Amino acid sequence: MKITAEIVVIVIGLVFLFLTSELKGLKKNISFVLAIFLILSQGYLLYQKSRLEHISAKSGKIKTEGTSNTKLKLYYGTNFYTTTASFLTDEVLNNFIYPWPKMDSYIRKENGKLLVDIIVRGQDTAILAKLKNNEWIVSNDIFDRNYDDTKLEVFDKYEEVPILQIMLFEDVVILNGVFYKENGMKHVATTKGLTINPTKPLKNLIVPWFKYPSSEHPGESIEKSVQESINDLKLLLNKYKIE
Repeated sequence: MKITAEIVVIVIGLVFLFLTSELKGLKKNISFVLAIFLILSQGYLLYQKSRLEHISAKSGKIKTEGTSNTKLKLYYGTNFYTTTASFLTDEVLNNFIYPWPKMDSYIRKENGKLLVDIIVRGQDTAILAKLKNNEWIVSNDIFDRNYDDTKLEVFDKYEEVPILQIMLFEDVVILNGVFYKENGMKHVATTKGLTINPTKPLKNLIVPWFKYPSSEHPGESIEKSVQESINDLKLLLNKYKIE
């Protein structure tokens, strides 16, 4: 945790609160109230600063825990790919999921930690988001985005659907969204399935993991939809006894 002025004042307030136990009468009451005021006011400022940082962020990092399992695992549109190879690239994935939407993919493990590089483009080939070693950057032209420590979502407020969802769950990359081939072919990938050149409205195919607008709901996920994606993954792992 980054030490800020607010955290320092909160620590001082806690020390001050502890010292009030040595006082008596009116002095104790006044000191107690002052200490509580310091702690609560600085806690509120810290919360507001964190909220503003979240709202304005165009970059961040998806965290992952280390694991002794050396396999690489990707969950894409109910296609589950697992390999003992040291890395996954577009060329490898195109042999597994054809036609794979070129994303300059490079998925690997280093020191037991899952690392992902991808570039996500829109229909006009403009770059919408990049991940490099799990650190993400989103374009100024995107509509909205929301995130927390383990997942990122880019949201099209006009279509009202996520165009990118990526979550690192345990040692699996869950990759959902609306992706395009160079020829304009459209993939809609979710943990419920993979649809190519869909005729149904996108809202019927892919649901958000987060609440929007992010300015009003920074980091607030929709637990039901997140858990459904995780449950889909767990069912598949159990069904095929994948470790």
